[in-house]
Amino acid sequence: MHFHTIHYPKDEIKHRDTAEWWYFNGFLQSKIGQFAYMHTLFRIDLRNAEYLKLLPLHKKIFNDFYFAHSMLLNLKTNELKTEIKYHVTPTKESFKQDLLFFEYDNCELLEKPIFNYFLKNSFVELNLHNKKKPLLENKKGIIKNNKYYTYYYSLTNLHTVGAIKWKNKLIKVKGKSWHDHQWMNNMQPDVKWDWFSVQLNNNEEMVVNRMKSSNENNWIIYATMIDKKQKQKTTHNIIFKPQKTIKLKRMEYPIYWIIELPDWKIKLDIKAMHKSQQMDYKLLKYWEGPTKIICTQNKKKIKGLGFLEMVH
Repeated sequence: MHFHTIHYPKDEIKHRDTAEWWYFNGFLQSKIGQFAYMHTLFRIDLRNAEYLKLLPLHKKIFNDFYFAHSMLLNLKTNELKTEIKYHVTPTKESFKQDLLFFEYDNCELLEKPIFNYFLKNSFVELNLHNKKKPLLENKKGIIKNNKYYTYYYSLTNLHTVGAIKWKNKLIKVKGKSWHDHQWMNNMQPDVKWDWFSVQLNNNEEMVVNRMKSSNENNWIIYATMIDKKQKQKTTHNIIFKPQKTIKLKRMEYPIYWIIELPDWKIKLDIKAMHKSQQMDYKLLKYWEGPTKIICTQNKKKIKGLGFLEMVH
């Protein structure tokens, strides 16, 4: 199987692979306290995603099926707002520009110039300005598993300014965001993964991930870091230690983790900020939310923030 090198801006927009998503998260400071937000648009090609063809609603109506999820969490009061859209229809103008652009309902995502975005949804109106080159997961932005593959890159340091919509008011905010773009040739209904984004206060970021299908014994694991000088490195030597688990709608999720990366002499202490963040898409349930992080490296402790996503 031939794999191409990721190219920008060509690979910012929509592909013909089976599954794809554009994902944003971040932490925002305001006069009333700190907030965490997340927004994702998912695309599934129903011609290739066999198990989704079982849904009668989708049969012969369209090829690309889109759904979306967004959230806003007040970290001071622990108030959480979520919006799950089981099906959205992007406008005809979506994905027709040289850079990334889509809009549906009350949401808009506009990229201009490259790697700089305007994001608007029910909860936020934000301008995101990129500060680092893309992080390529697993060295080249490709994760392979037998006949399956996924392309994947991240923008780990997006300076963010704008406003949030909170209790019928627009409140000015500023902070730091993260963007993922991922596309793959198969969307398996039994796939599992534990995914961590990490933004440390020393201007270093990393993604840590493990995934497998239920019929597989071994996890695919990797961590990729980008340092303050924008140098990148990857390790597959990772020890995952779930510490505390909660149960939501018959699903169990660890909300406190210790992750060790021996090659880098790093230990990550990761705790969820809000426990009840299971997202229910009927066929797909997953937990998604912000985390507090303490990174210990060579006996030095570095604080950070991140997001955790678990599909079990």
